Amino acid sequence: MGGRLGHLSKAARGYRLALGQAPTPMRAEPLHLPRKGTAGEAFAAIMRNCLEQLRGNEDAVLVSEDAEAIHQFRVAIRRLRAAIGAYREFIEDDAHAMLSIDLRWLQRQFGPARDIDVLIADTLLPMQARLKGQPAIDTLIDFAQAARSEARRQAHLALENPRYASLLLHAYRLLLTGEWRGRSPAAQSALDQSARAFAKPLLARRHRRLLRLGGAHADLSETDLHRLRLLAKKMRYAAQAFASLYPDKRTERYVGQLGAIQDHLGSLNDAVVGRQLLVDLVGRLRQEHHLPEGMVRFLEGLVVGWKSRRIAVDLADFPATWQSFLKQKKFWTAD
Repeated sequence: MGGRLGHLSKAARGYRLALGQAPTPMRAEPLHLPRKGTAGEAFAAIMRNCLEQLRGNEDAVLVSEDAEAIHQFRVAIRRLRAAIGAYREFIEDDAHAMLSIDLRWLQRQFGPARDIDVLIADTLLPMQARLKGQPAIDTLIDFAQAARSEARRQAHLALENPRYASLLLHAYRLLLTGEWRGRSPAAQSALDQSARAFAKPLLARRHRRLLRLGGAHADLSETDLHRLRLLAKKMRYAAQAFASLYPDKRTERYVGQLGAIQDHLGSLNDAVVGRQLLVDLVGRLRQEHHLPEGMVRFLEGLVVGWKSRRIAVDLADFPATWQSFLKQKKFWTAD
């Protein structure tokens, strides 16, 4: 078992101890890119901002039961992966491979805890509140909470794993030395251009992909709707990363509509993940607690029906959300 890298100063640690302050979840700090900065400088700033959010949630993950801590840690991982994906062509191959592989590993370690948090908070507890006096639901929630404790331990172990410390050291070294930069003349030229010149075609391409798939949303399968949500999420991360280079109001409205798309389509993703979680949990309940088959079928049908209703409501509202998004101006075209 390896130790963790420290990220608080001695003074900050001392004040926290003296004041009895418990670590709390940390959202990303506002990112302010210089208007005249280069694309390479923008990437380094985005990466540092993501790493600050990642490190800022470590202690809260370890000592807090707040589900938001794991959520914000995972948001930081996704933002990091999105930034690396946006700059893929201009990152040195070995640096890209190592960062990508280790970040995928880290995301997998935190995925189960977040998925169970969502299942409990968004499905099981509301179900329990609505359908009082159902012992089967109470039993399932108790078992899900025990499974969440196991998943959180997996996340805790990941933070103590030498692989995580190695990932951080590698990322910081690349940023300090600039060795992440691709060596080809094309990569150097792209990274030396202004951040605005780099962002404009990137945002335009992602916007077009979103429009192509979303234009047929009424006929999309569940799988394609999931893809649409992922495209909206990637577009949102890219828009937020470069937002400070453009007018505030127009950018905020555009990003807000992307968030609404994600929210309306999120129930589909939660349902897919939740169904698999439910199969695993009920299967374990059947084996470990000899749950009667009638109760097993009751739980499975209840959860599927509950999620189906939520999906129907979200999809019914989605066309209006999509039309609102189409009305938003492309903020990256502003002078």
